[in-house]
Amino acid sequence: MKHLLLIGFTLFLSISLFAQPKELKKVLKNGYAFIPQKTSTDSVLAPFYLFKYEVSNFEYSAFLNHLKLKNDTINLAIARLDTTKWNKDNWMNTKYATYYHQHPAYRNYPVVTVSHDAAKLFCDYVQNALSQKFPTYKFTCALPTKEQLLKAAKYTNFSVYAWGNSSLQNAAGAYKCNFSHIGSENIHRNEENKLVVQLPVLWHSFDYSDVTAPVKSYWPNEFGVYNLNGNVAEMIAEKGIALGGSWRDTGYDVRSSSETTYTEPSPSVGFRMVLTVEPLK
Repeated sequence: MKHLLLIGFTLFLSISLFAQPKELKKVLKNGYAFIPQKTSTDSVLAPFYLFKYEVSNFEYSAFLNHLKLKNDTINLAIARLDTTKWNKDNWMNTKYATYYHQHPAYRNYPVVTVSHDAAKLFCDYVQNALSQKFPTYKFTCALPTKEQLLKAAKYTNFSVYAWGNSSLQNAAGAYKCNFSHIGSENIHRNEENKLVVQLPVLWHSFDYSDVTAPVKSYWPNEFGVYNLNGNVAEMIAEKGIALGGSWRDTGYDVRSSSETTYTEPSPSVGFRMVLTVEPLK
């Protein structure tokens, strides 16, 4: 029970309040978004639960502490945070390498600079914790597939963002997600008469999001999921690909279908998990 409480998700905090599996449905409703079945001419995508938020620094630090308590040096080496990546390519983010993953001010910000293998280990950790708490149920926790994330974002050719239209601002002019705002002053035509974006020296979002934004920021979509566009690009089951763009990307590149490729941990790539639940016979 102790390590379960450390996880920190609303879901897991709620689990500690209930002793009977019959309460699992309420727990799932509090912590997850339910994504219903999708049927097409080509395939059937079974229903699933998706974490409403990106995994945060706080949740991930609890996972690392769990490995330390077990003295699991092998998995600790895999799960470690590579904070040196904040200084890659002259991003001018040295302070984040020092404070982002440790300072209490960033506890509810999305964890980044983790590898694909580390994210999968975290999924296993959550799955094991749930299975121990509710032994009469079978849980499968994993990184989502591309199809699952696009389903959660209600992606269509006419609805490229998770909020259902192609506008990045609401009626009051507020931006709907965390991305890099490149203005007309950064766009010019080259000798071949093609439009070229000249990125500013300090390239990040200027909407007071402080590079990344907390995992519960902006507005949830129709399913109740936050930050499927922008903030951090989210890993999928296929290694090396993340969807939805990040705080470093322009508005076009934070569409639900936008793909980011990565070969190593990055300050612009994080993750969330998909969960399926079924009673054991």
